[in-house]
Amino acid sequence: MHDIRIVLTGGGTGGHINPLAAVAHELKKTASENNLEVNLKFIGSSGGFDQSLRDQDVEITEISGAKVRRYASMQNFFEGPKLILGYLQALWHLFWFMPDAVFSKGGSGSVAVVLAASLYRIPVFIHESDSVASTTTKFTSKYAELIFLSFEKAIESLPPKVQGFTSVVGNPIRPALLNEIKDRESAKSNLGLDPNRPLMVVMGGSQGSQRINNLILASMKELIEHDIQIFHQTGEKNFAEIAQSLGNFFKSDEEMYAAGYHPTDFIGNELGDVLSAADVIVSRSGGSIFEFAAFGRASILIPLPEAASNHQKINADVYSATGAAVTLEENEISVPLFIKTVLSCLNPNKKEMMEKAALGFAKADASQKIAVSILEYVTNH
Repeated sequence: MHDIRIVLTGGGTGGHINPLAAVAHELKKTASENNLEVNLKFIGSSGGFDQSLRDQDVEITEISGAKVRRYASMQNFFEGPKLILGYLQALWHLFWFMPDAVFSKGGSGSVAVVLAASLYRIPVFIHESDSVASTTTKFTSKYAELIFLSFEKAIESLPPKVQGFTSVVGNPIRPALLNEIKDRESAKSNLGLDPNRPLMVVMGGSQGSQRINNLILASMKELIEHDIQIFHQTGEKNFAEIAQSLGNFFKSDEEMYAAGYHPTDFIGNELGDVLSAADVIVSRSGGSIFEFAAFGRASILIPLPEAASNHQKINADVYSATGAAVTLEENEISVPLFIKTVLSCLNPNKKEMMEKAALGFAKADASQKIAVSILEYVTNH
């Protein structure tokens, strides 16, 4: 058999690209274990989050990305030409690479690739991270051999004709991240934090959240008075604004760190230490839920109200129903309620219960299941 060629597509955020990198790793590993050679290429819109793919030696080809919207908007007028351009680019790159399969994670760029693959009759596989299928997934699902899902509930939102072509596997997590799970005290020390003080980690998604940032600033003084350390990912776009605001709280960086507040614009290779160190995580409720679960960490989820089909709220509700998290709706949060919730989650008995529930929800083998399914299909057809 010739070398197996697989195109990965998707993009726009780390939530799209990092799972692709996880699947890339498992495709290579599984192929090697079965004496197969696999050649991987990314065609899509990485949004600047492509380093994790490069780490897996995946060739990167950027094409024009177009967002599929569910609603009337003048922006849709500009998306049409982008989609056409992306489609033509995808046709060109697929023709010269001619893969045995395409694996799509959704997002900008993926629609054009899936459409082009269907023209060439290349088998397509799709993964949906959320509890409600995205517009992109609904649109491209009719071209898929199999649709992998993170949440079983997502089946309800898929077109009836494709609901039987699904497999619930969880959300792919990079093996390198799973290998970074360590004891909490060591992880705190690695980050230069006090190993004896409880730590609240704040993550507003790969691009941060200005509204969560404002909540943290408003709550910071009282949280520190309760001897809570804060490791705060602000997002690159918001970091300068946060840094300017900190002058109202601290006279110097040394005073800030001593008090227990540790801001950063973006969490990169230290993510394993950050998740390991956390006593409670404050976050949006996208695919990162599965990372929190794999690390067995209690979380407070604040769904993004503008998320399509309210999928972040549904994600949070499904996860919180296990006991692993508490959901707070953004329009109902007050500083007193937020602080009360943080303190409640840090109660030793409740925290232990939440951590056990998180581990019970975790599906750390999602990448492996996806890789095995794709390679089995390719080798048998």
